[in-house]
Amino acid sequence: MNTDHNGYQDRILRCRDFEGEGHGAEFLFTAGQQAHWARLGFSDPIRCARHRAIRKAQKVHRESVPETRPVRHARRPLIVNYD
Repeated sequence: MNTDHNGYQDRILRCRDFEGEGHGAEFLFTAGQQAHWARLGFSDPIRCARHRAIRKAQKVHRESVPETRPVRHARRPLIVNYD
């Protein structure tokens, strides 16, 4: 175990999104990562790096897909007379 970053020690954490796939069940949260996350004010991660990337991609996709709601008060088209 590594303890070189202000008393932090490497720790093994369990991924929240583990579904028996063989990956992501447990992941190493290094002393350096812990010190970095603490400086940023973050709490310990709940997902492995792979599942964090998947969640981030899903979030980006949800934000980029426009909502499909009917427009209630659409403006009338602007008619321009060039005479």
